[in-house]
Amino acid sequence: MPYALVDQIRMYYEIEGSGSPLVLIPGMGSSLDVWAPSFRHALSRKNRILLLDNRGTGRSDAPDSEYSVPMMAQDLSELMDKVGIERGHIMGLSLGAMIAQELALNHPHKVASLILCSTHCGVKHYIPFPQVDDTDDRKDSSDAYEDSIIRRMYPREFIENHPDQIKDIIDRETRYTPPAHIFERIYQA
Repeated sequence: MPYALVDQIRMYYEIEGSGSPLVLIPGMGSSLDVWAPSFRHALSRKNRILLLDNRGTGRSDAPDSEYSVPMMAQDLSELMDKVGIERGHIMGLSLGAMIAQELALNHPHKVASLILCSTHCGVKHYIPFPQVDDTDDRKDSSDAYEDSIIRRMYPREFIENHPDQIKDIIDRETRYTPPAHIFERIYQA
């Protein structure tokens, strides 16, 4: 299991494939396991993929301190240096895309292109819609959180007709769920 020491934390990462560097940054509270094996395999046929667990997630260290998007972008920059990626295509999902944007702003020489999925520009003081803000679900019950996310991400018919795929998604998403207090720190980033 490869780890790199980045800003005094052990950051877990994996590298797959060869070719143009492509960095995949998972979303809030997710580990690199969020990326489905079939997706990773397809991308790794023509790319050298760097997958990572952000600080506080997955197998990376989870210091009980404040987290910020700039801090996580700096972690990524240092990790890229450690694994020999001078410049790459950067793909981020949700919070991962906010980290990607921050990397592009602070280290533009490291970014060949940005692929931003399901994100915003990091406005600190927006008011989330009550039906979308599920941090209480996440803190109180992982089952409620999983159900809430699955219902938002997939049509009812898909959920009903593909229970094995839904189970696989939930297993990958929850394998390394951070503790509630760490999730709250990531949410506040």
